[in-house]
Amino acid sequence: MKSRVTGKNQLTIPAVLARELHIVAGSEVEWSRGTTADTICLHVRPSPADILLQVREVGATYRTKAGEALRELERMRDEDDADRPARKKRTP
Repeated sequence: MKSRVTGKNQLTIPAVLARELHIVAGSEVEWSRGTTADTICLHVRPSPADILLQVREVGATYRTKAGEALRELERMRDEDDADRPARKKRTP
């Protein structure tokens, strides 16, 4: 794939790469020199929408029913306090 530099030193990112890298209008990219004199590296910064999606996905993996979460917390506390009498278990 080739791109031509404009008079304002701008480049058009080929559509195939833009789709693969999720580059859209407003995306931020970081440029740096590559390991050789004629190469550059492009790092695509995640968009706020992509970050929000990732946070939601992580949150969904830890989402449990409130009762289950409380029982798990009590179990963890009991393990941590093994040298003391176990806490009285609450019934939800």
